[in-house]
Amino acid sequence: MKNEQFEKDIEIVSGIYTGLSVVESAGEKFLTGELPIVDANGKLWDKYQIEIKSSDSYPYSFPNLFETADAFPHNADWHVYENDFSCCVDYPANAQIICKNGLLVTDYIKNYAIPYFANQTFRIL
Repeated sequence: MKNEQFEKDIEIVSGIYTGLSVVESAGEKFLTGELPIVDANGKLWDKYQIEIKSSDSYPYSFPNLFETADAFPHNADWHVYENDFSCCVDYPANAQIICKNGLLVTDYIKNYAIPYFANQTFRIL
């Protein structure tokens, strides 16, 4: 599903998150690559291979986040939707409130994707 706003917004991501890049497949652009989990002291705890794809109503809903290297089980206990294997970073009702005025993908990564993977790292360790 092509979303022009999402495709425009992801163009700046690799300048902020250097491990991520824009790719195109089946006429759709999305983000793929490595997302490091680094604490406030600069310690690297882990790295995750991810993809971030547009959702139906981005920027008024979270984009779809996928962990692609099987770093943890992809099931409900690990906050992964079993129907499409996307990551559940917050309650759907909270996501509606957060996105009611729109949410940039860069803010999504900083405020939701990184904390989600930090929690997964904590659980693994």
